[in-house]
Amino acid sequence: EGRTGESLVDETAGVAAGTILVGGTWVGRGSEIGAGCRLDDTVVFDGVTIEPGAVIRDSIIASGARIGANARITGCVIGEGAQIGARCELEGGMRVWPGVIIPDNGVRFSSDA
Repeated sequence: EGRTGESLVDETAGVAAGTILVGGTWVGRGSEIGAGCRLDDTVVFDGVTIEPGAVIRDSIIASGARIGANARITGCVIGEGAQIGARCELEGGMRVWPGVIIPDNGVRFSSDA
Protein backbone atom coordinates (compact mmCIF):
# COMPACT_ATOMS: atom_id res chain seq x y z
CA GLU A 1 0.00 0.00 0.00
CA GLY A 2 1.26 3.48 -0.83
CA ARG A 3 1.20 6.50 1.44
CA THR A 4 0.88 10.18 0.56
CA GLY A 5 1.36 12.24 3.72
CA GLU A 6 -1.12 10.80 6.22
CA SER A 7 -3.28 9.44 3.42
CA LEU A 8 -3.45 5.76 2.55
CA VAL A 9 -3.92 4.39 -0.97
CA ASP A 10 -4.49 0.70 -1.66
CA GLU A 11 -1.87 -0.76 -3.99
CA THR A 12 -4.58 -1.69 -6.53
CA ALA A 13 -6.01 1.84 -6.69
CA GLY A 14 -5.01 4.31 -9.37
CA VAL A 15 -4.31 7.95 -8.56
CA ALA A 16 -3.58 10.12 -11.60
CA ALA A 17 -0.98 12.87 -11.86
CA GLY A 18 -1.75 16.18 -10.25
CA THR A 19 -4.12 14.73 -7.66
CA ILE A 20 -3.70 15.92 -4.07
CA LEU A 21 -4.63 13.72 -1.10
CA VAL A 22 -4.74 15.53 2.25
CA GLY A 23 -5.14 14.47 5.87
CA GLY A 24 -6.68 11.12 6.67
CA THR A 25 -7.85 10.39 3.13
CA TRP A 26 -8.13 6.68 2.35
CA VAL A 27 -8.55 5.22 -1.16
CA GLY A 28 -9.79 1.63 -1.39
CA ARG A 29 -9.06 -1.33 -3.60
CA GLY A 30 -9.52 -0.85 -7.34
CA SER A 31 -10.68 2.77 -7.09
CA GLU A 32 -9.60 5.23 -9.78
CA ILE A 33 -8.96 8.90 -9.03
CA GLY A 34 -8.65 11.14 -12.10
CA ALA A 35 -6.10 13.86 -12.78
CA GLY A 36 -6.21 17.10 -10.84
CA CYS A 37 -8.54 15.93 -8.08
CA ARG A 38 -8.26 17.01 -4.45
CA LEU A 39 -9.45 14.79 -1.60
CA ASP A 40 -9.30 16.14 1.96
CA ASP A 41 -10.08 13.85 4.92
CA THR A 42 -12.24 11.64 2.70
CA VAL A 43 -12.84 7.88 2.69
CA VAL A 44 -13.17 6.30 -0.76
CA PHE A 45 -14.28 2.67 -0.59
CA ASP A 46 -13.53 -0.05 -3.17
CA GLY A 47 -14.28 0.29 -6.88
CA VAL A 48 -15.05 4.01 -6.88
CA THR A 49 -14.39 6.20 -9.92
CA ILE A 50 -13.68 9.88 -9.39
CA GLU A 51 -13.32 11.78 -12.65
CA PRO A 52 -10.75 14.55 -13.25
CA GLY A 53 -10.94 17.84 -11.36
CA ALA A 54 -13.30 16.73 -8.58
CA VAL A 55 -12.80 18.28 -5.13
CA ILE A 56 -14.08 16.23 -2.19
CA ARG A 57 -13.77 17.23 1.47
CA ASP A 58 -14.78 15.50 4.71
CA SER A 59 -16.91 12.92 2.90
CA ILE A 60 -17.50 9.18 2.57
CA ILE A 61 -17.83 7.66 -0.89
CA ALA A 62 -19.23 4.10 -0.79
CA SER A 63 -18.18 1.21 -3.05
CA GLY A 64 -18.97 1.42 -6.74
CA ALA A 65 -19.95 5.09 -6.71
CA ARG A 66 -19.00 7.40 -9.58
CA ILE A 67 -18.21 11.08 -9.12
CA GLY A 68 -18.27 13.24 -12.25
CA ALA A 69 -15.61 15.63 -13.48
CA ASN A 70 -15.23 18.90 -11.58
CA ALA A 71 -17.81 17.94 -8.94
CA ARG A 72 -17.55 19.68 -5.54
CA ILE A 73 -18.59 17.59 -2.53
CA THR A 74 -18.24 18.70 1.10
CA GLY A 75 -19.38 16.87 4.23
CA CYS A 76 -21.49 14.27 2.40
CA VAL A 77 -22.10 10.53 2.36
CA ILE A 78 -22.44 9.08 -1.14
CA GLY A 79 -24.13 5.65 -1.16
CA GLU A 80 -23.04 2.46 -2.86
CA GLY A 81 -23.34 2.64 -6.65
CA ALA A 82 -24.61 6.24 -6.63
CA GLN A 83 -23.67 8.47 -9.56
CA ILE A 84 -22.92 12.15 -9.13
CA GLY A 85 -22.80 14.07 -12.40
CA ALA A 86 -20.14 16.43 -13.67
CA ARG A 87 -19.97 19.88 -12.07
CA CYS A 88 -22.39 18.94 -9.27
CA GLU A 89 -22.15 20.77 -5.94
CA LEU A 90 -23.20 18.85 -2.83
CA GLU A 91 -22.62 19.96 0.75
CA GLY A 92 -23.99 20.42 4.23
CA GLY A 93 -24.23 16.82 5.39
CA MET A 94 -26.17 15.60 2.38
CA ARG A 95 -26.74 11.85 2.07
CA VAL A 96 -27.11 10.35 -1.39
CA TRP A 97 -28.75 6.94 -1.10
CA PRO A 98 -27.37 3.84 -2.86
CA GLY A 99 -27.99 3.75 -6.60
CA VAL A 100 -29.28 7.32 -6.84
CA ILE A 101 -28.24 9.30 -9.92
CA ILE A 102 -27.78 13.07 -9.68
CA PRO A 103 -27.46 14.56 -13.18
CA ASP A 104 -24.74 16.94 -14.34
CA ASN A 105 -24.75 20.46 -12.87
CA GLY A 106 -26.90 19.53 -9.85
CA VAL A 107 -26.65 21.74 -6.76
CA ARG A 108 -27.95 20.45 -3.41
CA PHE A 109 -27.45 21.52 0.20
CA SER A 110 -28.43 19.77 3.46
CA SER A 111 -30.92 17.30 2.03
CA ASP A 112 -31.25 13.63 1.17
CA ALA A 113 -31.37 12.39 -2.41
